[in-house]
Amino acid sequence: DTFALLVADVLMIAVGYVAGNPAYAHTWECFGVSMGFFLLTLYIIGEGMLEHADDPNTSEDKERVMKTLLWLTVLIWCTYPLYFVLEYSGVIKHNPAHRCLLVLLYGLSDVLAKAVFGFILLLNDDILHVAMPTGVTENIPMVTYNQPTVYSSQGVQ
Repeated sequence: DTFALLVADVLMIAVGYVAGNPAYAHTWECFGVSMGFFLLTLYIIGEGMLEHADDPNTSEDKERVMKTLLWLTVLIWCTYPLYFVLEYSGVIKHNPAHRCLLVLLYGLSDVLAKAVFGFILLLNDDILHVAMPTGVTENIPMVTYNQPTVYSSQGVQ
């Protein structure tokens, strides 16, 4: 599933980039293909998150947080194609004021998609252990700090 997710995500971005290129004549066709990869990406993410959330070993609190994160992701990610449609359909004109509005909208979505998502994860850090495959947390190297190295004229002590 991870490989399929990465491929779908990369193709979504690549085809979406071509769709947004003003020199390319097939904007809406590329947008449609990119949306197909977008929906596939959301499906893979949603399926994985719901599988973990619905696991009988998952507490109700963790299930609630995972489903909140899933819906947050879906709703915020849906704003990106909406902004694209608003821009390329002519609703948002190609002038500096509208371009500034579009940049602000994309920025708002980026902050919500990354900072708010991360904040929810930090508030519920125990959810990370449920969302990771078995054994992953045990393989994360831990950095421990012993006595600091002291340098002197006689060398390292």
